[in-house]
Amino acid sequence: MAQQEHQMQLDSSDAGSQIQAFAIAQNDHEFKKIVACVKFHSDLIHLLNFRQPLSTRELLSELGISKQKLLRDLKQLIRYNLVKRISFESNVLYVINGDFNSVVCKTLDL
Repeated sequence: MAQQEHQMQLDSSDAGSQIQAFAIAQNDHEFKKIVACVKFHSDLIHLLNFRQPLSTRELLSELGISKQKLLRDLKQLIRYNLVKRISFESNVLYVINGDFNSVVCKTLDL
């Protein structure tokens, strides 16, 4: 009887460790995506890191890229929660999410 209970505890802990390993792998995969996104959009991230908050117009004048590309890049950064969009009166401003400051600094060697 005691042996059967012990076996059930081992089985449940094994399932728990499998779930935990899956969650860690999933988080690691998401983290790698975030780091890749930071590296890919390094110019935009650098600019936001040093001069935030910035409007779309300011970003366009500094980066010299098309408005479509800028909005597409910002959309991707917002999807990964790296950048926050803030509506202020009639303006829309963009800032780096403070939760990712250390990731951005380490990834871009700031």
